[in-house]
Amino acid sequence: MALWPAPALRSRGSGAFRALRGLSRIRLVAAGRVDRAACHWRAETCDHRPRRHDEPHGRRSRPRARASGCEARRPAACAGRHGRAGDLGGGRLHSRRLFGHAGAGRCRICPRPPPPATVPEAGWAVEQGTLEIEVTQAGSAVAGQFGQWQADIVYDPESRTGRVAVSVDIASLTLGAVSDAAKGPDFLNAAAHPVATFEAEILPPPAEDQPHVAHGRLTIAGQTIETDLPFALTVQDDVAQAQGRMRVDRRDFGIGAGYADEGTVGFGVEIGFALSAKQQ
Repeated sequence: MALWPAPALRSRGSGAFRALRGLSRIRLVAAGRVDRAACHWRAETCDHRPRRHDEPHGRRSRPRARASGCEARRPAACAGRHGRAGDLGGGRLHSRRLFGHAGAGRCRICPRPPPPATVPEAGWAVEQGTLEIEVTQAGSAVAGQFGQWQADIVYDPESRTGRVAVSVDIASLTLGAVSDAAKGPDFLNAAAHPVATFEAEILPPPAEDQPHVAHGRLTIAGQTIETDLPFALTVQDDVAQAQGRMRVDRRDFGIGAGYADEGTVGFGVEIGFALSAKQQ
């Protein structure tokens, strides 16, 4: 069907002319929708330059297509390989079909970059060690130790950094005559909180004559604090020897809340360890 009325109906005053003119505009708009999609395709495919459509759209000319497409989405790393944006040479390789505009971030014709090299972590297995505790009762020091504990250690001798995760069985504590009281509800409360943990990052020594520091989170009796554990470390071939000690305040963990003065139980608690580990 013709888009414009026949010569016999071109009288501008006739209703038939006005009806056909409106129908023609509707068809032009519908056709324009299809053409706009085609224009958008051509503007994004090869030459990286927006084009102006040649066909009129009623009384207005086709608006310029946006310069988004290939030019905006082409990876910058590919510009030197395939030409600059706007070039008709190498830039032509970045077509919508090759590059893929659906969220793509890499040119499909460029070689894929190699994956980053992965270095296996240096794990260390504890072969033997002790975990000690010392409290003050009625002004006298009382020493004990935990019989069951586990340490997962990762350490790189080159960077002198790593991490450690320690879990301690509270019920395995022996503390002389006060072992049962120490594990009871007034203190460590092993029944409600059977495990204490220490998770930390191993930091390199600030100087050659200073120790390493394990900085992390210590959890006892359900309460967690941030603390530092300084320790000395020597590594000979695939065997490491480490020993360290830190002091904590029992009140930070709500331990012995009924003993508000140090006349009966001291506030400070010493925690120390010594171990030998072999690299896996």
